[in-house]
Amino acid sequence: MASKNCFLAFIATLLTTINALPLNTPLLDEYDYIVVGGGASGLTVANRLSEDSSVTVLVLEAGPADHGEPGVEIPVFMGTEVGTQYDWNMSTVPQVYLDATPRAIPQGHALGGGTIINGMLWNRGGQGDYADWEALGNPGWSWDDMLPYFMRSESFTPPASQQLDGQYSMEPDMAVHGTSGPVNVSYSNWRYNETIPLYAAMHALGVPIAEDVNQGTAGITYLPLDLDPVSQTRSTARKAYYDPVASRPNLYVSTGQTVTRVLFNGQAGEEGASGGSQNGAGSAADSNGVFGPPPTASPNGKRNALHRRQLPTGSSSCNGTDLRAIGVEYAADGASPRMNVTARREVIIAAGSFHSPQLLQLSGIGPQSLLSQYNIPVLNNLAGVGFNLQDHYMIDTYSPYNTSEYILPTRLSTDPAWNATAAADYYANATGPWCLGSPDGDAFPSLPSIVNGNTSIADAAAAQAAGAYLAAGLDADIVAGYAAQHALLVNALRDENRAVYELLNNNAGTMTLSNMRPFSRGSVQISTTDPFTPPSIDPRYGSNPVDMQVLLATLRFNDQILAQPEMESLVPVQRIPSPGASDESLMQTLRTSLRTEFHPSGTCAMMPLNLGGVVDPNLLVYGTANVRVVDASVFPVLPAAHLQAVVYGVAEKAADIIRGAALTDSACALSNTTLSNSTTAAPSATISPSTQPRGSQRPKSIGISAPGSPSIAKGSTPVTASLSLPVPSGIISGIVPSGSKAPGKGSPSGAASLSSLVSSAVSSARAAPTSNASGAGGAGSGASLTLPPVPAVVTVTKYLAPGAPVSEESGGSTATSAASAPSTSASTSAPQNGTLGCTPAERWDQKWVVAKARSDFSRLFGFIPPYFVAGD
Repeated sequence: MASKNCFLAFIATLLTTINALPLNTPLLDEYDYIVVGGGASGLTVANRLSEDSSVTVLVLEAGPADHGEPGVEIPVFMGTEVGTQYDWNMSTVPQVYLDATPRAIPQGHALGGGTIINGMLWNRGGQGDYADWEALGNPGWSWDDMLPYFMRSESFTPPASQQLDGQYSMEPDMAVHGTSGPVNVSYSNWRYNETIPLYAAMHALGVPIAEDVNQGTAGITYLPLDLDPVSQTRSTARKAYYDPVASRPNLYVSTGQTVTRVLFNGQAGEEGASGGSQNGAGSAADSNGVFGPPPTASPNGKRNALHRRQLPTGSSSCNGTDLRAIGVEYAADGASPRMNVTARREVIIAAGSFHSPQLLQLSGIGPQSLLSQYNIPVLNNLAGVGFNLQDHYMIDTYSPYNTSEYILPTRLSTDPAWNATAAADYYANATGPWCLGSPDGDAFPSLPSIVNGNTSIADAAAAQAAGAYLAAGLDADIVAGYAAQHALLVNALRDENRAVYELLNNNAGTMTLSNMRPFSRGSVQISTTDPFTPPSIDPRYGSNPVDMQVLLATLRFNDQILAQPEMESLVPVQRIPSPGASDESLMQTLRTSLRTEFHPSGTCAMMPLNLGGVVDPNLLVYGTANVRVVDASVFPVLPAAHLQAVVYGVAEKAADIIRGAALTDSACALSNTTLSNSTTAAPSATISPSTQPRGSQRPKSIGISAPGSPSIAKGSTPVTASLSLPVPSGIISGIVPSGSKAPGKGSPSGAASLSSLVSSAVSSARAAPTSNASGAGGAGSGASLTLPPVPAVVTVTKYLAPGAPVSEESGGSTATSAASAPSTSASTSAPQNGTLGCTPAERWDQKWVVAKARSDFSRLFGFIPPYFVAGD
């Protein structure tokens, strides 16, 4: 019997091997689902959809597959792949509200996306963050709704020693963790003891302990990592969601392929694709016919044609007023021929917060004023595409520890023998300091906890007119949507249970402070019709002075931490910023040193259409029948978290929505109705009982009107001035009036109040005059804060990281040859419609972008060049 079972197992394995599809298998002409982007969200959705063997799924990823390099695999080398082929190597336009220089902004360019190059930290944000999502018009997206999906994505392993790990505030709540999901989530086998006095100092100052911040709480915490608990190697999206199922015969993954356009049926009243030029970037049918030039042989021998095919019963379908995607156009690079592939059911965009809006804009979906500039036929005038860009942005402080009582991570670069021993321990036993990148002790304090209850910052934020610090000339719906967000952000500033910033500790004296509640908003816009040219990225860091005041408060609180008796054993020597620095000096430090925490989001926001939204609660792009976005670009407002765990959760939920849509034929219900009636999400009706997340019952609705706002037609979808928002379900923090105590975790009392808060903010924004350019104050902006002054003209020739030596060849100037940039003048005038900031001719030198990104990561993680040698 045993031999028979062994034989059957062998046959099953053999059949699986025979049917296995290697990476970059020649493609078919058509698939049921096409997923654009093979990062965390794309691979998650592709994995779940391909569980159904009756459907075919294609993933097109622009980047390569990794080869298990040390910078990918080994925690101690995290960040060293920034600036390599696994990074898009992009930068922002000059940030005129800071020091008028651009910022490097690393993003994953590989199968696995950002999970290949990120800092590996794993948390979800606060419960109130998701109450805000739901209050912004997204029923079914509360904390209770999302928790099952967070849990589904992870296989969590708690720390091994409760007695030891209790010193580090590592007491996970297994009730909020999954144990059988694809992503390994665990703790490193190595600890740096410097975390213990730091935690003690913060706790003495009133910051609470959050033993497991993944409960949705705020405070001092030791974050887990996306880490294999046995091998102590990084658990990437590729390892978690693709490699284990690569043998599925219905799952195709092709790397090195950039999707250049989504192709639509029936453009200009024709049946068929809206384009199809093989070698050009045109977006309209030409004289060759509605499918473009005649089909030609593709590199893999398949015909390059889009097929008319009757959709199967139950597939996502809407009435004739909505655009239907019938496939995508893609190419390996700008010199390669453009190829087409058909999508029978849906096109699912998972290209990230920069490339997802870029793709929609190139495909004819976006603001009419922008698309018309580049002669792109406007298929859907969707104003919000590319706007609402938000990012956690941060500053490094440097107070090196001069102690012999502790082992510092910098010893790896100063003591070759010790580093060699660490390498041997890691390869032999998966132990020692190579199991950990240096940031491991975190904290997520609230604003009340770091300003001793002072409400001046929150009060000043509340006094702002909603559009006072937005860019000039924005669509009124975008301003109204921001007004709703603004009200919720002010609410979060007052709440002692909501994090306002993150402290990242590298255990050697660098503490990085990141704003978790940015009020500033930017944009991502095409600057050419060439899909291989990066879009113009303008986060507008510091454009809202509240952000700067919050960060100033974090710097002052950092001074208090360093002065605590609990820190004496570390002997910190404060260098950056200097001790006793004035507020103006600190503000100047902020202007010159602020940079991304690598968390851009919001550019295809999940909000009502008449609040500037791009996708509905089913993640369908408004005005389309079968195009969804499933990545961080759909976040309406940033959670106080590192984003990978959030993205996995969103993608897991997206997969259920898509599978449900294929069964119910109701996926487009929201796209075909006006927002004047109650807004309900399809997921609650389409998820099977066995997978129904708790708390996802159909929510109640309350009416919210925006007086004085006329009906507006957007694209093909009618829009009215009023909207209905759901009463959020789940566990949230209530509205916290100035000077009052926030309700504890789990209080549901603020649900209706959040919706009332949003309603009032939207009504006020609709009634207010259109704001002027950012910084002008706008109507009713009687806040006590003032916008930090901007230099008139700044010409930047070199970049110098803090503490870097002066290059001899620069003649004593503050320059380094490794991180130079061409001389570029940056005008401080407010960007106008169209291309924001640099034109392609003014783009910063690529070598500068790479060097700047590596320098930024090095400051965060404590690396210096010798640190990399052992991993090469």
